[in-house]
Amino acid sequence: MKKYFNLNIIMGAAITVVCLFSNNVMADCDSTEGVHYPGIVPPNSYGNAQTDSFNCAINGNNQLTMDQINARSDLIPPSLNNRFYVMLGINAGAEGLISASNIAIANNTSTGAIGTLSETQVKVASNNFEIGFGYTWKDFAIDVEWFAVKSITLNSSIIGITPTFSFTSTVKGDSLLFNSYWFFNDMYNAKLYGIFTLGYNHNQSYTTIGSGATNVMNRYYAGGGLGIGARFNIIASLYADLAGRALYLGHVKMQATDGNNFLDVTARRVWVGASFRLLWLI
Repeated sequence: MKKYFNLNIIMGAAITVVCLFSNNVMADCDSTEGVHYPGIVPPNSYGNAQTDSFNCAINGNNQLTMDQINARSDLIPPSLNNRFYVMLGINAGAEGLISASNIAIANNTSTGAIGTLSETQVKVASNNFEIGFGYTWKDFAIDVEWFAVKSITLNSSIIGITPTFSFTSTVKGDSLLFNSYWFFNDMYNAKLYGIFTLGYNHNQSYTTIGSGATNVMNRYYAGGGLGIGARFNIIASLYADLAGRALYLGHVKMQATDGNNFLDVTARRVWVGASFRLLWLI
């Protein structure tokens, strides 16, 4: 009996030594949350490629293996902080000429009569391209963007005078936009932002009264807009960007004459829609 008792004591001691040296009780498990991503360990988060505390509990130390470090690095999207980027995108929205008004001193050059417009606005679907270049910080970003818009045609008449007459004006042009972004919610793989835009807009009108000659006018106006959107990582240094925006693209000037009638109209150009862009970090 004494022999077996001594054997049990020896085996128990051996097991105790093995457990002490293999368990995290004897390991160096100081917190390294400030060293390893994500820095702040979420509650109830498990997985030795996510938190050092769990890795320590499993392996008895707080150091990840090289394979674990590489695996975790593949899961972490490249930082959007302090980086230049190139932006390419498409958009879909509604473009319009609104609040058109007749400002002519006289529409009929013989009688001096002044009329009113039968149509004061027109809207069409607009699908176009965008390209830009910018720089992003942790909470803010800026970029300059070339924004193409669709040509739009206003068919209207001057009424309330005798005789009335019709005209057609097609407006073309594009915009150079300066965008500033404020990231108000920074999640693991997405940044939500508000966007403020200032623009320099080129509006070119081709206006004809009846079968008269076409008069071309070029005008450059300031504009602006507001929007909201999000950026999230796809793969490596490629990010997707989704944004909804409302843009004011400046005034449009339309003038024409056919000898007997004279036209002088102004309108505002607007665009409301959504953009999908790809951002490549450089």
